[in-house]
Amino acid sequence: GKYTGPDGPPAGTRGAEKPDWIPLLQDPSVHRPIQALAAQASAAGRSLLEHTLRTTLGVPGIVSVILGVAREDQLRALLR
Repeated sequence: GKYTGPDGPPAGTRGAEKPDWIPLLQDPSVHRPIQALAAQASAAGRSLLEHTLRTTLGVPGIVSVILGVAREDQLRALLR
């Protein structure tokens, strides 16, 4: 959820350090579906991260996801 705003990546993130890694996030049309997904997550009482993982793992044929973390708090959020 940290890359969902139109203001660009927050300072101190990989997206801010390497903006060419995420060029699509500069396109405002990308934010509409993310905002819709965030609204679904909120309605379900979940964070965007929790909702996205639950939705992804609910797709038939997907039995695992590969996750990457940079900080302990990110790992704890994923494990919830």
